[in-house]
Amino acid sequence: MERLLRARSIAIVGISPETGSIGFNCLRNLENFGFDGEIALVSRTRSEVNGRPCVPQVDELPFGVDAALLCLPRAGIVSALEASARRGIGAAVSFASGFAETGEAGRMEQQRITAVAREAGMAFVGPNCMGFVNYVDGLPYFMHVMPARRAVDGPALAVLTQSGGMMAVINEMARARGMNVSYAVSTGNEAVTTVEDFLEAVLADDRPGPVAMFVEQIRHPQRFLDLARSAQVKGRPIVLLHPGRSERARASARSHTGAMAGDYEVMRAVVAHAGVVFVDSLDELIDLAGVMTRFPVPPAGGIGIFTDSGAYKGLSIDLCAASGLALPELTASSVAAIAPEMPDFASVDNPLDLTMHALSNRQLYGAAAAAFCDDPGIGCIVAAVMSSRSNVPILNEGTALDSLMATEKPAAVAFLGESELPADVVARLRANAFPLFRSGERALRAMAHYTRYGVRRRSAPAAEPVRCPRIEPAGVVPEHLAKGVLEAAGIPIPAGALARSADEAVAIAGAIGFPVVLKAQSPDLPHKTDAGGVLVGIADDAALRAGWERVTAAVERYRSGIILDGLLVEAMSPRGVELVVGAKRDAEWGPILLLGAGGILIEVMTDFVLLPADAAREDIAGALARLNVAKLLHGVRGAAAADFDAVVDAVLHVGALVRANPEILEIDVNPLVAFERGSGVLALDALIVTE
Repeated sequence: MERLLRARSIAIVGISPETGSIGFNCLRNLENFGFDGEIALVSRTRSEVNGRPCVPQVDELPFGVDAALLCLPRAGIVSALEASARRGIGAAVSFASGFAETGEAGRMEQQRITAVAREAGMAFVGPNCMGFVNYVDGLPYFMHVMPARRAVDGPALAVLTQSGGMMAVINEMARARGMNVSYAVSTGNEAVTTVEDFLEAVLADDRPGPVAMFVEQIRHPQRFLDLARSAQVKGRPIVLLHPGRSERARASARSHTGAMAGDYEVMRAVVAHAGVVFVDSLDELIDLAGVMTRFPVPPAGGIGIFTDSGAYKGLSIDLCAASGLALPELTASSVAAIAPEMPDFASVDNPLDLTMHALSNRQLYGAAAAAFCDDPGIGCIVAAVMSSRSNVPILNEGTALDSLMATEKPAAVAFLGESELPADVVARLRANAFPLFRSGERALRAMAHYTRYGVRRRSAPAAEPVRCPRIEPAGVVPEHLAKGVLEAAGIPIPAGALARSADEAVAIAGAIGFPVVLKAQSPDLPHKTDAGGVLVGIADDAALRAGWERVTAAVERYRSGIILDGLLVEAMSPRGVELVVGAKRDAEWGPILLLGAGGILIEVMTDFVLLPADAAREDIAGALARLNVAKLLHGVRGAAAADFDAVVDAVLHVGALVRANPEILEIDVNPLVAFERGSGVLALDALIVTE
């Protein structure tokens, strides 16, 4: 990767003197960027191009060139790569298409590329990419001619994508906003090097700043998670746009890069927990990246908004509520600093409506900006200004922009409307890479993302893993054994025991008290209710003996010859709020938790959330509060509030259990019943599957 990213000698294979050809564009880019290393050219038809000599084939290149740009069609890539390996070339880039993204024949051809490059220890980028640019060292491997810009000192944005077109778009959007860019990379089909390789290289650079990623498939999930956690520790935000929510989007990803998408929701839950900020649109990606690049320290409090529109003040309150942004009250000193400039009829609060008085009192914008920047309770700031030609100059000519540009708090200006902005205002903002929006909603959404990122960096660790004895044999664990595992991990279960005869059942019921429940137990009977293997509300000894006969007969009818471990006798549970808590070990992403409405509600409501198994208490509590069933937990129509904290505890215990026991493939607790606050929870049914 070092020879690829910081090459001192480069070969362009397939050079042509025609303006606009890929090889000629690559040469022009290197010359325009002032590359002062060795450049060697390979052409079957030309002895020189642009005054530089050419050799007819790769085998005649000097030995040990750092990197080769293969400006060839698909048919010539493998042979050129094999020759590059013979000449000790350390890295190569292929722009050619027609490989895994086109079908089986292309996939097989790409596999040949992978084999050749890996055997030679060569860092290969592509195929089906547009190349990349290292703006830090001035090294462009790009198939189109581009402006010769270099990264400057300070925070910079790194752009990593699989799509070449998307890399070019994001890079240009960032440049148009005056942002400092360190790397712009497209990895294409990722026959050898992947976005993880470039992410590792970017994070090894001590330069601060975010990483903006457009990725259609994360090919090495665990490595990506490790890098994401490392980025979070270093304070290097990763902003990810990942298509694939819909089946059509997943199909598009497969046809575009040869990707085979996994379970999107599982991926998103785990990756977000590792500190990656997910966005849902290209606008959000570049908006958030711009704020993060200009202000490397995330917000440590709520948002402060000042505007010259009372209507927008009301709208912004709704927008903040919808995005989870807190609007802290201004301190007394902030109010005192602003109030003398405000008209008597106006209130000084947050959001702050400067009123039309701001047009005649040019000090008002500046007083508000200075006070918001100094207020310790405000973590980020948005100045939302009606973009008439009279308002904008006031903001620029006064001290408001001076204060906003000087603060370390993330800040932005949103000029509302579509009127043309004065060129000097735009130039000043762009020259300082200061976030400029034409939509207040987009500005607030970017601040909300950044605020949540800051909160996550400060979140508490997860519960300690809980090891349980290995369960033999592997497969479906009967409920009575599964509940023993849950109880050992700290999850309450009903009083009861396994009975192997009706007499034992009567004795157990006598010890725990009626009414009781009977449940058939067998590893071959994971869904007992379907087989008639559950009987509830048994009131006395006679009903229990009759129930024993009824349940065993029903199971025999359901599947002749099934062997029962016995029948579980348990005390009937009082009513409560029924939830489901589950865990599943994903083949790519590891253990994942499911929390949602349980019991019969699981059949009629799509009300659940996925969480990583190492989710912390506050993450679980926040996810639980967002569910529709949370309304029942808080109490409705006079019902008492349920034991919210006990539910969170149970989820923590399930997560700790699945993390510590890799042989557990699945846990399903349905229902987990939550009782009145202070009365805890009970796991009424449990299923565990092991390998």
